Amino acid sequence: MAMRVVALAGNPNVGKTTIFNALTGMRQHVGNWPGVTVEKKEGVFEHKGERFLVVDLPGTYSLTAHSVDELVARNFLLNGNPDVVVDVVDATAVLRNLYLTMEIFEMGLKNVIIALNKVDLAEKKGIKIDPVKMSKALGVPVVPLNAKEGAGIEELKEKIWEMAHGMIKTNPVLPRYDPEVEREIEHISKCLAGTELADRYPLRWLAIKLLQRDDEVMKLVLRHLGEEKLKEIMTHIGEAEERYGRAMDLIIAGQKYEFIDGLTHEFMGYGKAKETLTDQLDRILVHPVYGFIAMAFVFYLVFKFVFAFGMPLQGILDDAFGRFGEWVAPHIANETLRGLLVDGVIGGVGSVLSFFPLVFLLFLALSFLEDLGYMARVAVLMEGILRKFGLPGKAIIPLILGLGCNVPAVMATRTLDEEKDRLVAMFVNPFIPCSARLSVISFLVGAFFGGDALVALAIYLLAFAVALLSAKL
Repeated sequence: MAMRVVALAGNPNVGKTTIFNALTGMRQHVGNWPGVTVEKKEGVFEHKGERFLVVDLPGTYSLTAHSVDELVARNFLLNGNPDVVVDVVDATAVLRNLYLTMEIFEMGLKNVIIALNKVDLAEKKGIKIDPVKMSKALGVPVVPLNAKEGAGIEELKEKIWEMAHGMIKTNPVLPRYDPEVEREIEHISKCLAGTELADRYPLRWLAIKLLQRDDEVMKLVLRHLGEEKLKEIMTHIGEAEERYGRAMDLIIAGQKYEFIDGLTHEFMGYGKAKETLTDQLDRILVHPVYGFIAMAFVFYLVFKFVFAFGMPLQGILDDAFGRFGEWVAPHIANETLRGLLVDGVIGGVGSVLSFFPLVFLLFLALSFLEDLGYMARVAVLMEGILRKFGLPGKAIIPLILGLGCNVPAVMATRTLDEEKDRLVAMFVNPFIPCSARLSVISFLVGAFFGGDALVALAIYLLAFAVALLSAKL
């Protein structure tokens, strides 16, 4: 019997990966989705003697095909026929997260379970959510979770099992728009009724996506119904936009948020928030002045740590390989072979490997900052500056990843929404000194500046300045 498929969807940073790991444990496989470089994670879990295949979809804020990640997630939900869709919602940001939920509902999917994660953090912030009322308002099951602590995971497995076996009846709520917009949706739905597309996709979803000028849906209409039909529909949409004086995608997005806001009043309330240490730190770390001072200080400490502990270890390794070469030399009679092994292999490879402590410590420090959540705050802090150089705030993540290695950093640019932004971020990323170039920098700083971390920091700041100026050009 084939395994039942569970699709795990949700916004970025909602704890989706934590839930995926909690469900599947070590039984995971990582590859790429066909035809794209987007990572594909699959894992297996067992419940009541049955095996379930969990597919972790790329984190997206919506299912409009602006980025590769959104397209991959949408195509799987539409064409992958998952038995169960688990939509992970961050309890501290319900309004924003339910936008994706509404888009999933509009696709006609009824086999949806809401995994309400981070309920512990929501409670600390004074956010009160009634899961029973939320389930009633949305028309699908809601399972409260604290995935970090493993709380609620077994309940989620049970709900997945029940949903897969048809034991749960759902009635997902669909967003309702203003009468004018509903008339446009109805008109386009009638234009598509009785066509081949109507047999494959929900008419309402197709109509909404055409109103939003979704490129992939427009290509579908062109491919199946021809250029004349597409032109007729798009002309009608253009006339509607002239009447409203705004783009239809903005109108639909705004009204969808209004609908979600009305829904949340049915199951959400707000009490007195408990100010945490994180909240207090955020006032400094994302401050327009103190934030940059803190960032310079943090990265100075990173380089201080790397050089203070890495340089002595580098010296020990370098000395060890030198002594090993001296020990090997007398045992090799042939002068050519001795030169090859002692000076080439041992000396050459040894000098490269001696920089391993510096590279390792840099990766360790960046991973530590990522786990603390500091890198996300750097992205928020840099938004205004990067925009002036023609890059979105999200581009800071690939730029910082470039400190480790430019190859995965270039791959990470796929998360940027606009193709132009992706290309610019790719082109300027090689200016960021990667860990391989750290060995050159450490040699120069050690040889000419006595290992001063401030000089190393200045070199890195200069590299970032060159990258940003290149992006502007």
